[in-house]
Amino acid sequence: AVSEITESVDGLDAPTFFHEVDNTYYTAGPGSFIADLYDELGADNIAESTGQAFPQMSAEAIIAADPQVIILADEDAGESPETVAARPGWDVISAVQNDRVHIVSPDIISRPGPRLVEALDTLAGFLYPGALN
Repeated sequence: AVSEITESVDGLDAPTFFHEVDNTYYTAGPGSFIADLYDELGADNIAESTGQAFPQMSAEAIIAADPQVIILADEDAGESPETVAARPGWDVISAVQNDRVHIVSPDIISRPGPRLVEALDTLAGFLYPGALN
């Protein structure tokens, strides 16, 4: 299942993304199992340069990086595409302008285990709309 997903997006233009672990802007950086999922899909992590597995980024850094896709894994905190769009300054981010802010259940993405295949499939759909059969 994993190879089918990764092969379906291989060679496509890799979008930049911000993965929000919580609403204080902690994210999944290099070396984290969450970032490894995105690496499998060839996506470009705006947190790559932090060199930390779970860094906290500033709103300014996220806005400046202008991610094409934002993935929210913090719906338990009440975050949604609408709350992200309402954050000061975030209206200029490509992901917000193009309705590419998505919610992923923390149950499938925030715990290492067999459901990570489901997470990979979900992320592929958000990052590469229409690429999966």
